[in-house]
Amino acid sequence: MKETLLSFDIDLRKMPLGKLSRNQLKMAYGVLTKLQTLITSDSINETSIIDTSNRFYTRVPHDFGQKKPQILDNVDLIQLKTQMIDNLLDIEIVYSMLKGLSEGNNEHPIDVHY
Repeated sequence: MKETLLSFDIDLRKMPLGKLSRNQLKMAYGVLTKLQTLITSDSINETSIIDTSNRFYTRVPHDFGQKKPQILDNVDLIQLKTQMIDNLLDIEIVYSMLKGLSEGNNEHPIDVHY
């Protein structure tokens, strides 16, 4: 799971696996929907796109190192981030299920499952 998160440049220090929240991810999905609306509108407001991109990165912290965060200003990038959110929601569901199985048990969640 960590490899999947790292492949999306997720900052695991700010958002470790146990901190994934369905509500947080749904809010990020809403931000992406707003971005798509801004991009496909007749009058493109670059300031709004930058602001909304920053709100997305606040909801889902990324690790860019020294690089500047990528502005989500085209449909392909938004689709990529939407796919990322879908994958994160799947990970959150699995993590919640495994965590529920191991509550009250000192074993690792995966060991309990198998």
